[in-house]
Amino acid sequence: MKTTKTCKVVKYLKNNFLFFFLFINPFFTYSMIFSQVCENNLLSNDYSEKVFHHIKNLVDIGLRPAGSENEMKAAEYIKNQFTEIGITTEIETFDYESFEFESLDLEINGEHYKPNGLGFIPYENKMEYHGKAFLVDSKESFDIYALDSIAGNTIISNDFTSHFNLMNFRPDHIIYLDSTDFQKLKTGSSLTFKLKIMGEYRYLKSPNVIAQIGKSSIEKKEIIIGAHLDSYRESPGASDNGSGVGSIIELARYLKRMENDLNCVIKFISFGAEELGILGSRKYVEMHKESLKNCVLYYNIDDVGGNSLGAIETLGGVIKAPEKLQDDLSVSLAQNPWEGVNSYWRILPTPYIMGFVGTINHPQWLVNIITNSVDESGYEIHFAENMGSDQMAFAHVGLVSSSIGITCDKPHTPYDNLDLINKASLQKAGDISMRIILKTNNMFKIK
Repeated sequence: MKTTKTCKVVKYLKNNFLFFFLFINPFFTYSMIFSQVCENNLLSNDYSEKVFHHIKNLVDIGLRPAGSENEMKAAEYIKNQFTEIGITTEIETFDYESFEFESLDLEINGEHYKPNGLGFIPYENKMEYHGKAFLVDSKESFDIYALDSIAGNTIISNDFTSHFNLMNFRPDHIIYLDSTDFQKLKTGSSLTFKLKIMGEYRYLKSPNVIAQIGKSSIEKKEIIIGAHLDSYRESPGASDNGSGVGSIIELARYLKRMENDLNCVIKFISFGAEELGILGSRKYVEMHKESLKNCVLYYNIDDVGGNSLGAIETLGGVIKAPEKLQDDLSVSLAQNPWEGVNSYWRILPTPYIMGFVGTINHPQWLVNIITNSVDESGYEIHFAENMGSDQMAFAHVGLVSSSIGITCDKPHTPYDNLDLINKASLQKAGDISMRIILKTNNMFKIK
């Protein structure tokens, strides 16, 4: 999903298409547990080394895209780590369908071209397009183009990674070509095209790893800490999101020591298929409606191994999800990926997706906890509205949520490897996160 990451459909939809207290004293005192953390330095100086160790082990598994054998191996590794800590853990799998290209037949001005990718909605079951197209060069400033004249039409562009920027034009669909073919077309004037898409749905399976400290009960509230375990296509996924996975494992190690003093049940979830449009968290929320009634906070850790200042969600207040759409397309979008597993396609905006990513849940009590935690940590970090990761699935069903990210320089690329990991950022994210978790825990004392 990550304030500077530009490869997540859900994040950029929120940032580019939407326009956009309470019940605790902002000067509440430290809890006994939180004081203990500060005095005994439970988040020790070698915390970042331990997180880095997990990142290395995940990278050594190999690329772990959604639905792959390596994604499942990563899930097993995570499960084993939680089990060794002494935490009850299970792997819960979910099924989904991924639309994959068999062939793309593209004709422009009477000549055939080979597309590099598409921006379209496979769940509309419209596989043939034709008409006039507009060239948009992703290497140029978009200010030179007339947005209103392009809206609702077809764009032909030259960089699949610019997909989210191109959605500013509100196109009907986008066709991506390589630079040579694109430059050839730029020498002409008007463009007419025909596109025929042939493909099929593949049935895939991904894992969610669920670990829990404490015994669930009607009285006990629940805090969920999450981090996705899959990596993006050809990326080793060191920072995105080996860093998040390593973080929740080591946070769990510290919190396990405090188990008898915790007021809340603490769950740790590593989600599969996040890179397909937060699919694992969407599936979890759908499958656990009853237990989520006790959830007071979902806290997300995604890509915290970079060199940026980083960001954490606090802004925007509470924007509730719109009425649930029941049309066939919305139902499909609720259940399936928003990006191809192997095929290079990405989703375009729909009313359902816009309503989904437009939901945030940052009540004032959470803002107070986060800002106080950041101040007390001594670290600097930006405050953000929506960073586009698994926390959105929880906000969409009315649960308080936030996310932290300290993004790497080259997310979603083969360069997201161990060499780019900043251990100081791992320590920073861990320290802030621990404070937020324990302050939230302290709000719900058992009577």
